[in-house]
Amino acid sequence: MPAATIVPRLPRVVASVLALLVLAGCAPTSTTATMRSAQPEYAPGFNGVPVDYASEIPQAQFTDDDGEPFDLRAAMRERPTLMYFGYTHCPDICPVHLANIATAMENTSIGADQINVVFVSADPRRDTPEVLHDYLAAFDASFIGLWAPQAQVDAFMGGLGLPPPVMENPSGSEQYTVGHPGQVLAFDTTGRARIAYPFGTRQSQWAQDLPRLAREDWS
Repeated sequence: MPAATIVPRLPRVVASVLALLVLAGCAPTSTTATMRSAQPEYAPGFNGVPVDYASEIPQAQFTDDDGEPFDLRAAMRERPTLMYFGYTHCPDICPVHLANIATAMENTSIGADQINVVFVSADPRRDTPEVLHDYLAAFDASFIGLWAPQAQVDAFMGGLGLPPPVMENPSGSEQYTVGHPGQVLAFDTTGRARIAYPFGTRQSQWAQDLPRLAREDWS
């Protein structure tokens, strides 16, 4: 599936890189999976690509994986946030990202009191809060799963300059796949996206970056 076009407000260097990794059909041969060979211009001292636009995090009404209303903006003001858009039926890209982050957090002793890890479902039709809760608990119980109706998820992603998810071969079946952004976005406590981590970011690279992200050392 071809990569979708990034919203024009992304800077040229980020747009040229993220265009390679925006939509993934969750297959290891996708453009997302091959991102690491593209030689992007990394942020100094980080293993991710700088995001230079400074739009405010969009307003949205989410339900967390405990079934409770969740104030994302308030949570982001408390500590830096890693945010990923995925789905629980994803066969590889989503669990690889989550497992690598969870292992790196354990190895660096970076906890939920230092950084939020937020998983926003791109497939709310199947990913109920209960499903999200059980799925994320297999990686790290501190990971926050967020659910909203599809139209709200699409609008929220659009507000971040990301294309909406694409349901592939739904045809009334529950076995469809979802094309979705393949990068993890790192936000500071003002709600500004600072770094984009593509699929292919290794545990060792997360372990290098997590302490700096937790300190909000963006310089």
